[in-house]
Amino acid sequence: MAAGTTTITASYGTDAGTSFSDTATLTVTAAPQPRTPIAIRLTPASATIQVNGAQPYTVNVDYDNGTTAAVTAGVTLTTSSGTVAAVAGGGRGGPGGLLVNGVGAGTATVTATYTTGGQTFTDTATLTVTAATQAPTQVGLYITPATAAVDVDGTQQFVAHATFSDGTDTVVTGTSSWTTSDGTLATVTSAVGGRGAIGGAGGLATGLAAGTVTINASSGGFSATAILTVTAPPSNPQVGLYVTPATISVDVNGTQQFQAYATYQDGTSTAVTNNASTAWGTSAPTVATITNPGGATGRGGVFGGGAGGLATGLAAGTVTVNASFGGFSATATLTVTAPPVLKSLVVTPATASIHVGQNQAFVATAVYNDGTSAAVTGTATWGTSDATIAVMTAPGGGRGAIVVGGGAATGLAVGNATVSASYTENGITVSGTAALAVTQAVLLSLEVTPTNPTVYLSTSPNQAFVATAIYTDYTTANVTASADWSSSNAAVAVISDSGATIGRATGLAVGTTTITAAFGGTSASTTLTVASKKVTTIQVTPTTPTAHLGINQSFVATAVYDDSSTSTVTGSATWTSSDNTVATVGTAGGSAGVATPIKAGKPTVTATYQGVSGSTTLTVSGAVLSSIAITPSPLSVVVGGHQQLTATGTWADSTTADITNNVTWLSSSDAIATVSNAAGSRGLFTAVSAGSVTVTAAFQGVTGTLVGTVAASH
Repeated sequence: MAAGTTTITASYGTDAGTSFSDTATLTVTAAPQPRTPIAIRLTPASATIQVNGAQPYTVNVDYDNGTTAAVTAGVTLTTSSGTVAAVAGGGRGGPGGLLVNGVGAGTATVTATYTTGGQTFTDTATLTVTAATQAPTQVGLYITPATAAVDVDGTQQFVAHATFSDGTDTVVTGTSSWTTSDGTLATVTSAVGGRGAIGGAGGLATGLAAGTVTINASSGGFSATAILTVTAPPSNPQVGLYVTPATISVDVNGTQQFQAYATYQDGTSTAVTNNASTAWGTSAPTVATITNPGGATGRGGVFGGGAGGLATGLAAGTVTVNASFGGFSATATLTVTAPPVLKSLVVTPATASIHVGQNQAFVATAVYNDGTSAAVTGTATWGTSDATIAVMTAPGGGRGAIVVGGGAATGLAVGNATVSASYTENGITVSGTAALAVTQAVLLSLEVTPTNPTVYLSTSPNQAFVATAIYTDYTTANVTASADWSSSNAAVAVISDSGATIGRATGLAVGTTTITAAFGGTSASTTLTVASKKVTTIQVTPTTPTAHLGINQSFVATAVYDDSSTSTVTGSATWTSSDNTVATVGTAGGSAGVATPIKAGKPTVTATYQGVSGSTTLTVSGAVLSSIAITPSPLSVVVGGHQQLTATGTWADSTTADITNNVTWLSSSDAIATVSNAAGSRGLFTAVSAGSVTVTAAFQGVTGTLVGTVAASH
């Protein structure tokens, strides 16, 4: 009967006089308001498919109440050309949806017809059908390089390329058949045998004798050729061999790389160190060995896996290193020296004194029989004679009576301890000691807390400070009552130096003062700020604005105080963005509170002042600028007059914004009128002489125009 909720009750009584009842709730809703269709939209409006392909369509009905709904029932599709496109399923919407199949190449118009309530609506779309893609076919073959030259016994790699109907080419070297016109002059490797061909991956030609041959390749029914010229090498016989370095020394187990060079008649030389024909050796293999690159070896030579000339010292002594190549030989001298022998260990400083809780770094130095020395602090084993007085600290931070590395001792209690270090090298162990005295802990520093507080004259302008003494053993003590307190500016604040209120400061006037505590010959300070009133809240405006890419958004920070007064603190506040990848906010000067959008998103913009923060949400729209409108329109100004123009941008999401200061202003004729792009006067139209002029505003690739008239002055 009417919209609302009612309770339905059922009752039942028996002959024995017993009764029962139960209830249910019934909700009556208002009948839906009728809506009338006003148009239909067929999408996509334009599409392209291949022959035998299919294109699905959607029909949406627009109603007079602003709503939209997709429909298939009652919709009929037809095409303008059945040889280009055909409607699947007879053209009526159903469970299979609305589908059009490509029949032949061409363009057809697809028409949707929707009938409901005695009304018929239509809309059309364009469908382009293209021929199915054909696989490319081979159309040719070519060889690179087209011409080449090699010496006798030299090689040249040729590459076969197959070309295809789509303009591409593919390397087919390994699958082509390769031949040469004269197998006595050159051979070529080929997976398929042929004249002058030998087994191999394909296309690798080797010169055999001086002359010119044609290199042939065939693949896919096509063939190609290249020219190879084989030249006899010039006569330049080897005349000698030398080894570098001529003399050198290494320690036992050390290595030295030697190089061998063959010299030729024309004065040139070539490195043959790793040539398989070079043989390396030493005069005493028990003193030193040397690697060989190939199968050839000499006395003291060992196989080097392809590398030659690498000598290794085995025992103290002097050997001759030999190299032979091409019938020539050369030598070098290698001296192998024995490593120095560990003699003693010195710990420094020899004596040291620290307070409880302090550290002392010791250094261990190994001394050798040849008079040399080396620091071994990090690898020595350290210990103390009494771990209750001092312990050693390892590099990783662990402590103990014995640790490896570090060399740092920490005092634990008053007393004397011996610090020892031991070091082992080549089976020899040496040790050294130092004396460490640990004395009573002393005052290390003083700390005043809280740090840099603020009090307010409008409330209770008092602040209690605490002085904490820190000792060398890192224990602490509250010495507030024992310290001497002072204020550097008694006109701003005073501080009690005695009695129950010692260490308590009282603000007297707006300003800052330094609060100092002195104890045990040490002092510490902090700054006390006295303000007239306390900030209770920070308001950030505008609230929840929307900005577009390329257009900055300015915010204002307003401080609200405990006396309900306010002040603008935009330039004094600290500004932050919750997501700097979406938008950043300037914090200084003219950029304070100015947000720069970077990408679409919703960061929180926060302003903090005197420890109080306020924030708002900035929505950065990713919509694209669609149009620019210039006002006022129409525009008519007399010569010598001015008119401030306004540019309003409209985005794809229908939002708008004033972009007068963002656009670039242009005039079709500066002789008739100019439009300023200067800061402070951007968009100011100045009439110069009578006539008609077109004003353009351009931003982000979008322009807006306005025709203005300049009338002669009277």
